[in-house]
Order: sequence, then structure tokens, then C-alpha cells
Amino acid sequence: MSKRINHLKLILYSLPLLMAASCDTKDDGVFFVGSEPKETEFLNVDQAQLTFAPEGATYQIQITSIASWEVTLANNNAGQFSVTPTSGKGDGVVTVTAKANPTAASYTADLQIRPLNFEMDPVSVVLRQTNTTFSIDTYPTGDAIPEEGGSTTMTAYSSLNWVLEVVEHDADHNVGDPEWLTITPGMAGEGKEGNAPQEFRFTWKPNYTNVDRTIRFQFKPSSTELELTDLPRPFTLTQSAGTVPQSVRCVVENLDIVNAQVSLEYSSRSPIKDCGIYIYKVGTNDESELINTYRPKAEGGEYAKNGLYSISIPELTEDTKFRLVPFCVNEVAEMTGDYREITTGIKPENMMYDGVAIVNGNSGVTIDTDTGSATLTVDVTSDVQPLGNSRIASAVLSINGKNINGSATSVEEGRWRYVFKANDLISNTSYDYTIVVTNNDLPRSQGQMRNKTASASGTLKTKGRTPGEDDNDKPTVEE
Repeated sequence: MSKRINHLKLILYSLPLLMAASCDTKDDGVFFVGSEPKETEFLNVDQAQLTFAPEGATYQIQITSIASWEVTLANNNAGQFSVTPTSGKGDGVVTVTAKANPTAASYTADLQIRPLNFEMDPVSVVLRQTNTTFSIDTYPTGDAIPEEGGSTTMTAYSSLNWVLEVVEHDADHNVGDPEWLTITPGMAGEGKEGNAPQEFRFTWKPNYTNVDRTIRFQFKPSSTELELTDLPRPFTLTQSAGTVPQSVRCVVENLDIVNAQVSLEYSSRSPIKDCGIYIYKVGTNDESELINTYRPKAEGGEYAKNGLYSISIPELTEDTKFRLVPFCVNEVAEMTGDYREITTGIKPENMMYDGVAIVNGNSGVTIDTDTGSATLTVDVTSDVQPLGNSRIASAVLSINGKNINGSATSVEEGRWRYVFKANDLISNTSYDYTIVVTNNDLPRSQGQMRNKTASASGTLKTKGRTPGEDDNDKPTVEE
């Protein structure tokens, strides 16, 4: 079937076009009547530059055009970039692809899009692909992190998207992203341009288990399209296992008939769950039987990691041997220290103390005189310890009708020194003195004292004044 042409219509449509003085054509033969189109109507693109990461990528360029066009790549010396399609007509899309770049070199090219059959410059799009930097500058410290927890850092340079891959781990603790280890900025992230450093911080939670925690990482690109020739060496992070308490010991501070005062001392790096002293009764065949457990009072209900506590152990059986075993339990394990043995006293009515005594009797008194004063010193011993008082006894000097209390100084355990100062005495005069020492009271329940008091007496003589002094005392030749 032949196609009929309406010649009249063709003439009517063609006449205005033939009459146009300023006319132009497209490559497809279509005429434009009137003013010329702008260059942006011939060809326009939405990108002036494309930057590709070293891993490679694909981008699209949107073309707006009323003409046919072609695409060429200039300065694409390494063949790093490719484009499709290479020609088109009207509006369209051009896809640009950059291959992976595992080298330290960067690449550039000039993508040119030229409208056909028109005298105008091509539109250029600059293509750029960054180089690859991928290294670890500062590795984490090789020292094990202590059980209390801590942190260490690593500095790396990466223009690639990266991942910290776990290549070896303790199956009990380190599967995947370990909950006990926090990594900042994370297990994966983006690279940085311009050779900018990236700091990683590894932070541990406390390890209150009895095994070390270890994990081994490989710092590598996350893209499987890019294979580096050399990767940074893997590194291992280790956290020490928790330790049992240390230096667990007890010391018997005081023991009377049935009561004991004991100190408990220990140190620990993990929090303390329990501590105290086990009390065993020791039989004739050295067999022991646990009879009780005593714990110190903890402020706020929590024991200190490094503790020193005083523990009262009351109402033990008289005349019996006991074994004291200190213990401490932290988050890791229980630790017991060396035991101490005590034997309670016999019945109180049969106990006897020597009480108070002046050292060397009367000769134990030292006298230093002046013209109007005298200083007396006496040492006192007692096998009765102070019971809530600051000294083992009280001492009084009687001289010239006056009682003078002595000042007491501790010399050693069970021994005190008393000093008396007597003033307002007359020169060149003899005085009788008496020193009486009274022992502190001893409760009847703890026994009896043989000597409640001790005394020393004698005579002292003050010195005479020298001739010429204004006084009524006659000087003497001999003191």
C-alpha cells in the first residue's frame, strides 16, 4: 500500500521556513526559525568534576541537549577510566567507571562531550582518582592491659575504607566484636584523604576471670575489589587474667582470758566479695574443727580492695587452743593466709600479776637540786597493761607538805618514767620526800595483782646561795 502525500500541507508548512533569513539546522535536518539557541541548549552537564576513591567506583553524568553528541577521554594514559556510551542524541546519561587503584599514584583524565554539527567548544568534566595510602604508623603497646582495665592507642593512615578483621581469638571471649573491648571509632570505617592520620583507641573492661583475654586483628581494606600487595602486619591485644587476693594475713593484737582482738590485712586488684577469719578449735591430736567465722564491719557494706580491719573475737572457751585462718574472696577466687594459733587463759581467780614496781627500789630515784627547786625522776614497771588509760599507773611526790603529780613518759612496753618538779624550796635545806606509785585498777575477771602500790622515800638537800647574794641564808662551804 502506497503512502499518499498532501502536497498542499507540505507547501504551507515549508514556506515560512524558507523565508527565514537567520536560520540554522540541526544534524537531523530540523530548522529553527528566529533567534539562535543558547549554547547551554545545545549541550549542558550536571558535573564539572568527579573524584573517585582508590577502591574504584561508577558515577553518572546527566546530559541535557537538543543536539547529538559524542564523548571522548583525553589524557587517560593509564586507561584507569572508561565511559559508556560514547555518543548519544538529546538528553542522556553517561556512565563513568574508575578501576581500583592499589598504588601510591593518583590519576586524572579529561572527559569531553562535544555536540555534533555545531561550532562550539566541548564541555569538559575533570576525572580524578586518589592514590592509596594504607599503613599503621604506631601499633598498640605490646604490654598486657591489667585486669582492672585500661586503654591503648594505634595510629594508622588509610585513604581506603577499612575494617579491623578478627583473625584469631579466644573462643570463650572474643567471638566477633568482643563485648569487653570497645574500639573507637569502631570495627570498620571510611578512609581519609590527604594522608590524614586516624587514631584508634582500644578500651578494656575489667577482667575478673582467671584466664587471659587475647584477640588478634588484621587492619585491611574493606573492598574486595582492591588487593594491596602488602598489608600492615597483624597485631595482638592481651588483657591479663584476674588475680587472687594477695598478702592475706592476721595478727593477734590482744588476748585475755576468753576474748581476742585480731587484725586482718590483705590486698587485691579485683573487688572484694568477702573476708574474715575462720576460727578452728584444735584438739589433742592436732585435729581442728571449724567453730565460727568472724568478719569485719565494712563501711557502706563494701570491703576495700586493700583492707586493714580489726576484728573482735569474743567468748572463746577458757584454756583452749584455737587456730585463726584469715581469708579473702575477690571476683576471681578465695585466698587464705598463714594461720595463727592462740591459747586462751586459765580461770581468772588463779591468775596473778606482779603489779607495779619502782626500778631498783629507792636507788631508782634520780635527784637534781638547785638553790630553790628540785627535780626527781623515777622509772616504774608493771605487767598490767593500760586498760583504757594513757599510762600504767599514777605517781605522787610528797615534799614540803605538798603533793606533786608527776608527768609520765612511755619508755618501752610496760615501763614508764615519771618526772616531778618541786619549786619554792629554801636553799641549803634538807627535805624528806616520798614517791607513791599506784597501779591502774585491774578488773577482777582478769585476775589479781600482788602489788597495787610501790613507794620510794629519802632525803634531798637544796644548794646554798653564793656569797653576796641578797638573802637571809648563810652560805655554807659544803653542800
